[in-house]
This record gives sequence, C-alpha cells and structure tokens, in this order.
Amino acid sequence: MRKFAWAACVILVVFAVASAEEFTASVSKFEDGKITFTKFGKKGGGGKAEAITLPVAADCKYMKAKFNQEEKKFETDGALEGGKAAFDKRVKEAAAKKKDAGDDAKKGKKGFGGFGGVIAQIVTEGEGDKAKVTEIRLTPGFGGKKKDAN
Repeated sequence: MRKFAWAACVILVVFAVASAEEFTASVSKFEDGKITFTKFGKKGGGGKAEAITLPVAADCKYMKAKFNQEEKKFETDGALEGGKAAFDKRVKEAAAKKKDAGDDAKKGKKGFGGFGGVIAQIVTEGEGDKAKVTEIRLTPGFGGKKKDAN
C-alpha cells in the first residue's frame, strides 16, 4: 500500500509540473481579476497573435525578473515592490502611452508608441478553460522598474 501511495504522489507532482506553462507576453489589460495579454511567438512563426484573457489566481505572485547571461533566460529576482497595485499601475501607464502614440500618428507625427503593454513573463497552471495565472514576472526595461544612473 505504501508503494502505491508514493507512486500516486509522484504521478501527481509530474502532472502538476507538466500542466504549468511559462511564456513571455505583452500585458495590455489587468482588471476584475483577469489579465489580457498577447504571447510573443517563436521566430519565424508568422501569423497574427491574438489577445488572450485568463483569470489571475488569488495567491498570484508579482515578481521582478533579471536576465541570466550564462543561461540566456530571465529568472526571478525577488518580489515586486507594491505587488498587485504596482503592476496594475504599470499596465495602465503602458496603455495610456499606446493611446497617446495613436493620437500622434493620426496627427502625422512620427515616433515609437511601444507595445501598448507591459512586457512580462507569465506562469500559468492548468489547461484550457481551467488555466489561471499564478505568477507574473516584470522584466527590467520592459515595464520593470529601471535603476537610476549614478
């Protein structure tokens, strides 16, 4: 019976890890316990990316991320100061920048309006209709807090 219990635990852990997904996206909206984002595609993937809306878990972690040069990937670098409120503020500021850039384009002005969202790594749990966001990592320079030059 003990072997069966251990085997069941191992299977559950493997399944939980297998159903988690981690990707980089541009977050365009964050309200009412839901997040709307567009995933960044793979190189040469082609096609137009669609906006995805997922619920955010009540215990979602809001983290900072840093780039690891050796492994060529982002990794967690502590909790985001201000947590959920700070993330919400950054998403709203990015949306306002996109709106301003659109108004400038209509007036014939040139300039870069950004992505219209905050660039972040998103970690989800579950699949399909049961998927929910469990962790959001803000990348430096793309919605993360920039360091002051000394």
